[in-house]
Formats: sequence, C-alpha cells, structure tokens
Amino acid sequence: MQPIVDLKIEGNEEVKYALEHYGVAAQKALKRTVRKLLRHLNYKAKRNLGRNLKVPQKELKKRLLSDLHFNKDGSVKARLWFGANPIPFHHLGALHQLKSKGGVRAGKHFAKGTFVYNGLVFKRKSQARFPIKRVDLKIDTMADRALEQAGLYNQSQIQRKFQDIFKQELNFAVGHE
Repeated sequence: MQPIVDLKIEGNEEVKYALEHYGVAAQKALKRTVRKLLRHLNYKAKRNLGRNLKVPQKELKKRLLSDLHFNKDGSVKARLWFGANPIPFHHLGALHQLKSKGGVRAGKHFAKGTFVYNGLVFKRKSQARFPIKRVDLKIDTMADRALEQAGLYNQSQIQRKFQDIFKQELNFAVGHE
C-alpha cells in the first residue's frame, strides 16, 4: 500500500524564510511541527479506522507506521504508512461460539460457518472434515474509504494543518526559548 502521507517541505516558502532568518529556533520549531503533525495524523487515522472497521485500536496501532528523516540541509521527509493485510479473526475481540447461529462472534464481527479450535477461528473448505482454513477479516478496501473520509489523502488539508502548527511552534521557539 502507498504511504498515506508523504510530507515534503522543500518548496515551502514560509519554512525557507524562517530557516534563513531564525536559524536554530526555526529548526527546532520545524522538528516539533513535523512530529506533532505525524502524531495528529496517526491519531486521526487510528480513530477513524477503528470506528469504520469496528476493530480495536490496539490492533491498528501495530499497522500504522511513521517514518521521519531530518536532513542536515533543513529538509524533512515524513511518511505515514498503513498495513492493510487481513486481520486474524481472533484478534478482533473475545471469541464466542454461537451454536444457534452456526458461527463465531469476535468483538462486533460475526463469521458464519466457522468454529474455534485452539483459540483460532477456522472454516471448512468443503463438506469434509479437512481441509480447513483460518478466517481473517479483509480490511484493504474498507481502510482506503475510512482514510479518505478522514481527509488523510487530501494533501492540501495536511499542508494547511502543517502551516498552522508551524506558526505556533515558530512563535514559541522565537518568543520563549
């Protein structure tokens, strides 16, 4: 999957001006800005994905990865990735075998025609006893829609948020440090 956010700040005139005129204070402000922006986007992604997919946020926390590089020339490269591989059904919550409904419930999800064995959820591939396969929840298309609804694919919105945080951090760095 492509990175959700690929933040590049080379062309930002406000950042260039601040780095030229404020030096070390602007560099500190830039670092804090990018860290805060990534933390904000990570939180926003987890919250929206958790709500839309009905998956515990602790399971999504493992799948959201951020990558942050500060170069000596003042440029910053930041990325936020989401791993959209299927989630094993037994990670979705407490497992309940529902014989009356003929399946297993895990958290807010139900899988018909499944059974629990050794703490994992399986489904038979045919009428015979074997072969069986482990049941997973496919989240790739649902995750794309959830991230788009959260505005994480909208680069202009992310740039505006970056500008707001950078102004605050630069003001703090110049006035209080």
